[in-house]
Amino acid sequence: VTYAATIYAAAASAPWKTNPEAYTINSCLVNHKSLLKIKIAPGGGAAISIRPATPEQVKDLKFYR
Repeated sequence: VTYAATIYAAAASAPWKTNPEAYTINSCLVNHKSLLKIKIAPGGGAAISIRPATPEQVKDLKFYR
């Protein structure tokens, strides 16, 4: 089964003390073997939304690498 993941993460170059509102949003395809590696700045964090991929998402998105 293929899933669409949306990754919301603090930007790697934005420590919370100097730029707390910098973040990134990326979408990709994942499956049960995917291992997500996310670089974030000190004090940052991440959230991931994972849902079954639609046929359109399978066509338009790339698998996470």
